[in-house]
This record gives sequence, C-alpha cells and structure tokens, in this order.
Amino acid sequence: ACSRARAERWGEEIILLDKEMCRVVGYFEWKAGWWRAQVGRRPGLPTAVTRGLRAYAEYQASIFEGLRDRCACAWVPYLCRRARATPDW
Repeated sequence: ACSRARAERWGEEIILLDKEMCRVVGYFEWKAGWWRAQVGRRPGLPTAVTRGLRAYAEYQASIFEGLRDRCACAWVPYLCRRARATPDW
C-alpha cells in the first residue's frame, strides 16, 4: 500500500514538473516581450536617454530569450519522450 501511494505521488510530481517546464518557458517569452513594451512608456525624454533605455530593454529581453532558448533546448527532448509530441509552449 505504501509503495503504491508513493508511486502515485511520484506520477503526480512528474505531471506537475511537465507543466512547470512549460510555464517557465512561457514566462521567459512573456518577460522578453514585457521588456520590449517598456521602451515607449517614457515619452518626452532626450533622444540619448531614449536610446539608452531602448538598448537596456533590448538587452534585458535578449537575456530572457536566451533563458527561454536554453530551457527549451534542455527540456524538449525529455518532454517529447514523455508526451511523444513536441510541446507548443
């Protein structure tokens, strides 16, 4: 009985882990877009400051895209083996 319950809990953990992997990739994608959306939020600034803010936002977005890509590359083989399909993130 204990072994069966442990096995069932382990199965639940695997399902939760699969979902969490998809959420993490989705979050990184969202955060990259969020950074890019911040560029136009401060109108009326000098051109040099606007360029600097745009460069910073683009840098931050690229960091989150890199995290997304790194996680996806690491997790896609595992998820494909489990679900026998490519995740749609």
